[in-house]
Amino acid sequence: MYRDADENYVDPWTLKMPPCTIVPIDYIEYGQAPLDTHEEISFEIYSWIQEHNVSRAGHEDLIKLLNKRIKSEEGFDKMFNLKETKHCMCPNGCRLFLENLKAPCSCGKPQFKNRKPIKTMSYFPLAKQLSAFVADNNTRNLLLETHEPSGEGALEDIFDGKVFRDHKQELFPNNLDIPISLFIDGFSAFKGSNSSKMTILHIVVLGLPAQERYKKEHMLQIAIIPGDHNGDLYTFLRPLLNELRTLEAAGIRVTCPDGIFSFNVHLMLTSGDIIGVQEICHYTGHTSQYGCRQCRIKTIPHVSPSGNGTGHYYSGSAAMSSPREINEFTDGNKVDLGPRRQPILPPYNHSIVIPSSAWMSYT
Repeated sequence: MYRDADENYVDPWTLKMPPCTIVPIDYIEYGQAPLDTHEEISFEIYSWIQEHNVSRAGHEDLIKLLNKRIKSEEGFDKMFNLKETKHCMCPNGCRLFLENLKAPCSCGKPQFKNRKPIKTMSYFPLAKQLSAFVADNNTRNLLLETHEPSGEGALEDIFDGKVFRDHKQELFPNNLDIPISLFIDGFSAFKGSNSSKMTILHIVVLGLPAQERYKKEHMLQIAIIPGDHNGDLYTFLRPLLNELRTLEAAGIRVTCPDGIFSFNVHLMLTSGDIIGVQEICHYTGHTSQYGCRQCRIKTIPHVSPSGNGTGHYYSGSAAMSSPREINEFTDGNKVDLGPRRQPILPPYNHSIVIPSSAWMSYT
């Protein structure tokens, strides 16, 4: 276990060599390999399952049919050409571990049992997914479309916002440079099952036209955190944050049959459900003494109507309490008034991104 001189636990991610911010990430894309007939059928069946929310029993029966039609895992490799990176995670959900790290978690739980990982999280590199995105002629042309500004005073898209307009020339000089957003949301894989809770890390490519970016084929999933994570969310974001540091500073170079394309990627917005947003900005939570993310109103503790426990209630008032300042979220608040400490989301060298849960509160 990693300990400092005072025997305090040290997160191994903080000891990892910083990612390269000088040399771009390089990918060679050969184009999607044509699918064999049996692979096309299998993929169509799988897509149909997802689209029509087939019952679990029906899902299993169709999966058996699917597996009969796919001779090996190589079929999926040919379809997607995407390799995952597996990270061990604490069985208690405390943290994600670096690759090849054997030490136990700060809670004392081991990573392995009988030399096999007890719990893992798969990470699908963002750079590789965007590489395939740009190598495809159709999606590349969509990214290169000129975004016409809306009328004066109109806010219809992210490109109309002041933050984007003020930094466009600095961060997006190339028409192919890509702004993205990260969404963090919890869900249950099976209805009514607390044991199937998961958290998805989901990327939306904001550089696409508004009518295209939310289509299923244009959205990217980079990881699903299995189970309830009860530790620091940022430890599960580390693979993405390290990758973004390189993508923002050095960019990515894609070689494909249509040529060589270089571009940078910038995170413009991070959002999620109430719990996800709370963790992103290190907020004390909506049930805390200062639970409002827009103002500093102080809640009143009171026994709940059912008599079970104490809740925090917001007293009614015609006048809004003193509004929060942006720097409370970007720098953290030394006084316990909501934000507990500075978030560590990108940007690392720019000020375009307000730690995005705070951004939501001021729109």
